[in-house]
Amino acid sequence: MDEKKKFIIIISSIIAVVIIAILFTIVFLSINNNKGNDNKKEDEFIELSLDNYKKYIDIEVKNMPYGNKIKPKGLAFYCYDSVATYVKVKGVSSNYNYNDMVITIKSKGTCDGESSAGLSGLSKYDIPFENDIEIECDVSGSGEGANVTNMPMGYYTYDKSINGKYEVVSIKGKLKPIK
Repeated sequence: MDEKKKFIIIISSIIAVVIIAILFTIVFLSINNNKGNDNKKEDEFIELSLDNYKKYIDIEVKNMPYGNKIKPKGLAFYCYDSVATYVKVKGVSSNYNYNDMVITIKSKGTCDGESSAGLSGLSKYDIPFENDIEIECDVSGSGEGANVTNMPMGYYTYDKSINGKYEVVSIKGKLKPIK
């Protein structure tokens, strides 16, 4: 019986060592798996760039007459002494948190300028304008901004004469998908 007890003790010891080895393996794999998940969480951020922003945000830019207005004789519309550029940014999906998003827009173009000296004859001039606007957006990706370009002294413009384009000069921020 002594031999049988020794055999049972040896077998029990081997089984215990195997069980301990299996438990250590499970714990080790669990720890490494959690480290991998932490890296995946960081990888879930999407860095906004000039190449990808159109997938994630909508930008609306309007150039409009602004400022002091006058009504030339014989015309049914008002003329203004400035051009304002309004920018509205909106996140395209509520499935993202927009973190620290800042967008810089450059709007430029031309507008017909009317000389105050020629208000009755409406002497037209092609006057360039340019506005830089920086917009800081909230966590939903929304933000607004505006900037004004004054016409040269003695010149005015009106709504239908403003022709402009815009470009996104820079963008920074990160998106985090909401789960």
